[in-house]
Amino acid sequence: MPDPSLGIQLDGKALPGDVMARLTQVEVRESDADPTIATLRFSLAQGPDGRFFVLDDTLFGPATPVDVDIAAPGGLSTRLLSGFVTHVRPHF
Repeated sequence: MPDPSLGIQLDGKALPGDVMARLTQVEVRESDADPTIATLRFSLAQGPDGRFFVLDDTLFGPATPVDVDIAAPGGLSTRLLSGFVTHVRPHF
């Protein structure tokens, strides 16, 4: 049976494989009263230089266009969100 698929694009380009491999959770929330938001959670890794992979990269800069698409197993892709990065908030 086919697997469901998830597509995340930043500035029109798919997230690199090494970044997608660290993605642990995606949540998209819709509301009649508030804007639709997406929360992406990643497993962070600190390199020998002290930088945190994903967090210290410039991928998620403010106002970067972001799109989130999903597809059920064997189904067509559906866009859940088309918006912009508003902030990055690490949780340790």
